Amino acid sequence: MKKWRFVSNQNSTIVGINDAGIETFSADIQRSLIREVIQNSLDATLPNNEPVKVEFQAFSIDQAAFPDIVNFKEAIKKCRISSKNEPDAFRFFKYASDFLERDRLRILRISDYNTTGLTGSDTCKKGTVWSRLVKESGSSNKDNSSGGSFGIGKSATFACSDLRTLFYSSLDKDGLESNFGVAKLISFKDKEVGGYTTGTGYYSEDENFTAMHEMANFDTSYHRNSSGTDIYVMGAHLTKNFKQNYIHAVLLEFLVSIVRGKLIVNIQGDTIDRHTIKKYINDLNQYESSEIKDLIEYYNLLTSPNPNIHRIKLDSSKYGKKYGFEDGECTLYLREGENLNRKILITRKAGMKIFEKKNISGSINFTGVLVINGEHMVRQFGAVDLVR
Repeated sequence: MKKWRFVSNQNSTIVGINDAGIETFSADIQRSLIREVIQNSLDATLPNNEPVKVEFQAFSIDQAAFPDIVNFKEAIKKCRISSKNEPDAFRFFKYASDFLERDRLRILRISDYNTTGLTGSDTCKKGTVWSRLVKESGSSNKDNSSGGSFGIGKSATFACSDLRTLFYSSLDKDGLESNFGVAKLISFKDKEVGGYTTGTGYYSEDENFTAMHEMANFDTSYHRNSSGTDIYVMGAHLTKNFKQNYIHAVLLEFLVSIVRGKLIVNIQGDTIDRHTIKKYINDLNQYESSEIKDLIEYYNLLTSPNPNIHRIKLDSSKYGKKYGFEDGECTLYLREGENLNRKILITRKAGMKIFEKKNISGSINFTGVLVINGEHMVRQFGAVDLVR
């Protein structure tokens, strides 16, 4: 029977509200969500040279449409009781409890296309893409060449949920459907398990906690007909200006991906791609922050027809051979000019921002973008991304 299940911790570790993975992204949850989700999608692209599309769509459902809401409310209540002497946790679960009494519950659907989907849902074995993303802790859902955050980025979506609850729904590249719910709460006392729970609950068909072979249908106006993954953030934390914040985050984190035609992002009906990005850049106020000013400079560098812009491909005989780098593993775009930022934006593979190299020279005004394409360099710079 489909229901929420929380299992015993067997008198072992008691989990509190300050989950290390989730707290990592709490300082800027909107930008973290954009960065981590799109990074995962780009790493799962199909080998057809078509762009990955990622869609963010907020909507609401009737309270009764929340799966097994009676048992879920009871779990939240038990969490509140168990945390009565912990102010932060008590406030969180008091809000969650009140939220679940509303007639309409908000959800954020995050969908990607031209991706492989969550393969391995037929067996749900350890090491499959499905298991690494949905159930494993401390495991990355990426291959060795994609770099990234070794699994911790999966927590960014939970940080954006006022219920710390997600549903993963997927149609994979082989046509397999899957659906599964995960709630990362806290350990609470439960008579049914005879003590404390582990704090993590699963919405599944049975106690094997494997995928249900169907698609989630929270959004009745939405239907998936190609491979990819839908993540439903239950009780999504959405600020009044979340749409604009999401757009800015896409431009700041994935400028090169958009400009190179590797990525299309749709946010509440607004599409950012290589053809429309100019409009969004022109809407920016360069005096808003130094970060926005730098973004505009990088965009102008990448799109300018100016023949004086230097495009320098890596010559491994001059640099990198001893590190295992090969010719052409990266390209540096460089422009000199007055009042430029004297920084280099460094991006990996499909164009995600890794970091900026600053304070290179105090006498030469320039701006630059380093695009890393080679797998050897991607692996090396993936570790830098982890501690960025």
